[in-house]
Amino acid sequence: MKEPHKIGYKVLLTILKPIYKLYYRPTIINKEAIPNEGPVIICSNHIHLFDQNTALISTNRMIHYMAKKEHLDGKFGWFFKTVGCIRVDREIHDENAKGEAIRLLNNGYVIGLFPEGTRNQISGKKDLNLKLYKFYKDKMNSLNYKPNVTHYYLSELEKEGKLLGVITQNIDGLHSKAGSKKVLELHGSIMDNYCIKCHKYYDATYVFDSKGVPRCSCGSIIKPNVVLYNESLPEDVWNEAIKLIKEADTMIIGGTSLTVFPAAYLIDYFHGSNLVLINKDKTSYDDRCTLVINDKLGNVFSKL
Repeated sequence: MKEPHKIGYKVLLTILKPIYKLYYRPTIINKEAIPNEGPVIICSNHIHLFDQNTALISTNRMIHYMAKKEHLDGKFGWFFKTVGCIRVDREIHDENAKGEAIRLLNNGYVIGLFPEGTRNQISGKKDLNLKLYKFYKDKMNSLNYKPNVTHYYLSELEKEGKLLGVITQNIDGLHSKAGSKKVLELHGSIMDNYCIKCHKYYDATYVFDSKGVPRCSCGSIIKPNVVLYNESLPEDVWNEAIKLIKEADTMIIGGTSLTVFPAAYLIDYFHGSNLVLINKDKTSYDDRCTLVINDKLGNVFSKL
């Protein structure tokens, strides 16, 4: 099978490449990862109209991108046809498009597709930051929350010298509000916020009351001291939690199914005498415990 539109593709790319590189100055890393021959499927995210062009200039091979029919039928259809796009009708299960892609792959050609099926509406870092902080302010604001009976009971145990400390995955700061002094917050706390550039400290009220993305006096973004998706847990807090658990004779685990990692791994560092688990539902760690109570924490501690 002769590759369609190859001559027109080469002519167009000869013109497009230097202009695109001069204007956008893209950095191409691991170009050699695309083999010089044989079938290849290139999948990429899609946040900009020119994402396809970026892929096209990254290799000497022709990439046949799957594109919605409106592109090929519109006023710039000549461009999409010249670069070898496969016409896709997104309103149906387009077997013709699927068949064309398979035929090209079977003949050793390159297929390009955007798994999202359309452009992501988050068009840039600024929009992403706005969306992130809107979610954060709407869902994570616990400034008006008050400690409950569990928080206060643990604080009293610490005052009596019976509790080495609290290790928590919560970011609401309620253990500290209740009076606990030794609180290891594995995922950080909304109470602490720092400029990502000059590291100036800001309290939670400043961040939640700010409009849009909170900014430092130096102009940079203020980031809550919480662990976001794909970030690692703070190493110093993690190591201190391990140390605390190794020193403990009794460990009380409460309000967790022990399915969130790496926090669930901490149970493996306990070598004391008494392991107590309080949780509404059963867990896969129940058989390792000295005592298991299937109830809410508040119900248990309110009776002590």
